[in-house]
Amino acid sequence: MWGNSNGLVVRVEPLAGQPQAVPAGLRAVVGNETEVLAVYDRWSQADISFVVLDPVSLGPSDKTSVIGPTVSYDHAGFLAGMAAGLATSFGGVGLSPGGGEANEAFAAGFEEGVRYACPKCRVEHVPEPMRPPFGVDVVGIAPDPVSLGGDEAIGAPWLIVIGDPEMGSWVNRLAARIREAPEMLVGPAIEHLLDGSPGEMWAYTGENGGLRVEVVDRRAISPGRERLLREAEARLASGVLVIGGGE
Repeated sequence: MWGNSNGLVVRVEPLAGQPQAVPAGLRAVVGNETEVLAVYDRWSQADISFVVLDPVSLGPSDKTSVIGPTVSYDHAGFLAGMAAGLATSFGGVGLSPGGGEANEAFAAGFEEGVRYACPKCRVEHVPEPMRPPFGVDVVGIAPDPVSLGGDEAIGAPWLIVIGDPEMGSWVNRLAARIREAPEMLVGPAIEHLLDGSPGEMWAYTGENGGLRVEVVDRRAISPGRERLLREAEARLASGVLVIGGGE
């Protein structure tokens, strides 16, 4: 556990109903915006640091850092493209567009990720995953997908998604998802605050470990290929691998 390795004791307990006085030995509070606001006015004058997860209105301040909700969609696309490139058996990868502003950045990262994992693979535009072009056996779904195109069809491709979109019967074809990993950012965020650094906004990126590939079906991505994903995540976090800028 992060706290134990840094000489701190981590306690998991609800913030609502906490006493007026700051509990003895407390140095930092982590929670969502509602949880933090339950104690913020009473405890913010003490020497306490706050880390807020996916805030709606709270921003960083001298003693407060926020994690999310900003996502680096080019990094998410790169990881999704890597997963797709490793999952394909035929060398054909599709990308189904989304309806949000993040679509362009995700698409650029996706293509780069496919090329990184499978240089000979081709990437095709696939408006309807249930009707992929011949030879396309994996489709990446961009953020805020317009539609998955009805029920899962026989011979349907594997899907790579970001987050937890509504899958319906397509859940049986889910190969991997790109998820936000706030647990990877809490420790560094607290360390910065306790070191006396001002609070900051921590976006979910591949560089800071805030985006991770979760393999859902090992029929699509074997343990051996998953190791290649983990190696790429580590290279991205170490700065050796730079998205959009080569190596």
